[in-house]
Amino acid sequence: MAITVSNPVKLNFYQGDSVDFEVILKDDADAPIDLTGSSIESIIKSELTSTTEYPFTIVNTDLSNGAFNLTMTSAQSQALPITGSKARKSFVFDVNIVHASGQSETPLYGDIVVDRNRT
Repeated sequence: MAITVSNPVKLNFYQGDSVDFEVILKDDADAPIDLTGSSIESIIKSELTSTTEYPFTIVNTDLSNGAFNLTMTSAQSQALPITGSKARKSFVFDVNIVHASGQSETPLYGDIVVDRNRT
């Protein structure tokens, strides 16, 4: 699934599923942003102030054209805590990029709703 960056972003998936979201960052002129040499990380938390973090794995698919993927294995998404009788839980996430120049930015952030797999 490709993500068009328009903050905040809302993502959904089932607990226990393998997750793979493609992100393509573009500038105001709709040209891809060259991320060559950049460091990218993305963290999921239950809430902004939480100290427990669940990281996405970043797969660099085509950094020169602003493309990378946010992934989780089935085991990683299963480990996201959905407790009690609720069938879903909301989390927050962001993507932080430190460019080769040293400039740091958070071009993508939002909410993730994780549903228990109902089958």
